[in-house]
Amino acid sequence: MIDYKLTFETYTKNLLGGRILGLKCNKCSNYIHPPRMICPKCYSTDLNIIEFNGTGEINTFTVVRVAPTWMEDIAPLIIAHIKLDEGGFILGHLSDIEADAASLDLIGKKVKMIGGREVKKDIISGVNGAIPIFQLL
Repeated sequence: MIDYKLTFETYTKNLLGGRILGLKCNKCSNYIHPPRMICPKCYSTDLNIIEFNGTGEINTFTVVRVAPTWMEDIAPLIIAHIKLDEGGFILGHLSDIEADAASLDLIGKKVKMIGGREVKKDIISGVNGAIPIFQLL
């Protein structure tokens, strides 16, 4: 049986504390985010939990105008797909740009995680979670 190194609870707690946790493969040195049970590069289960530095580059983004209930108070907002510096990706709220000011110029911009926002029991999973918050560098 595979031992899952990074639980959802630990991952979420750290996001709320402003830290992005992921995994590093001991076999091929691949950095893995989002966390998985095996390395997607070499399929090893020999993984260690690591802290990412919280910086990356915007790959793409979307403006959310009709938000889920846990984000209604901050809509409209920008959700960005961010390629992390170490490898892997994460989705996060880009907080320092007004949604109406968003343009394709955001793609390729560097960002830094500044914290996390709690997500109260969403309708799909039924558990509390977190979304990371980013700002432009």
